[in-house]
Amino acid sequence: MVTGASSGIGEAFCRNLAKRGSNLILVARSADKLEHLAETLSCQHNVDLSCIPIDLAKVNSSQDLFDQVQDAGLSVDVLINNAGFGYWGNFEFASLQDYQNMVNLNVRSMVSLSYLFLPSMLEKKCGGIINVGSVVGLQPVPYGSVYVGTKAFVLQYSESLWGEYRRKGITVTALCPGTTKTNFFNVSIPDQQLRESRMLNMPKGHSPDFVAEVGLNQFLRGKSQAIPGKVNYLVAQGSQLLLLLARSLAIRITASLFDPKKD
Repeated sequence: MVTGASSGIGEAFCRNLAKRGSNLILVARSADKLEHLAETLSCQHNVDLSCIPIDLAKVNSSQDLFDQVQDAGLSVDVLINNAGFGYWGNFEFASLQDYQNMVNLNVRSMVSLSYLFLPSMLEKKCGGIINVGSVVGLQPVPYGSVYVGTKAFVLQYSESLWGEYRRKGITVTALCPGTTKTNFFNVSIPDQQLRESRMLNMPKGHSPDFVAEVGLNQFLRGKSQAIPGKVNYLVAQGSQLLLLLARSLAIRITASLFDPKKD
């Protein structure tokens, strides 16, 4: 089952898994996009696909999704918690409701779905979960506080579960991509001029297909963490070292990169 399946990394996961012969449950808000993707993949790869349109930012939606899967007689062997969104800018400029929705989607739904679907995996002693985080979850990043906080949670939560269940046949992998060529920044930085200015400071970025491939391969190897791209991996390791040596300096460096007022 792939959440956030209608575009970006989620769609790339679906294409990759269908090519591998996996039957899929596609989850996202847009029914039309899900149905179109399902029809395309079904024709290309002769796999079974089910679509469940639902907004996982709503508080009770995870239980609703679980109930729909159960009622349909479907079984989830691998859960990919990909749905999420972010905001970059001054903390006080976004609405409280936006932040609450972000926490609900990025954290609450991930925890709830993991809790609901894990027992059946434990019964079969196989399967697992891929939680899509971000390299920004490895360090503090001013002007992205709530998003970065949710992704830090994803990483610590996922690796903790990996340690808890790996000897029971279950793999939990935190996928931590860097800049990826999706519409993420269209949502997280709505102002076009500001977005284009900020993107000048960003690495070129990987394709969603590359990110999904790395995530799946590391998951199949039983790894607790996957960081796509050598540069992202090195930057992640360097940021950890810098945090150990001079945490305040690391925060000032990231602040200078994401300051909305910086030309």
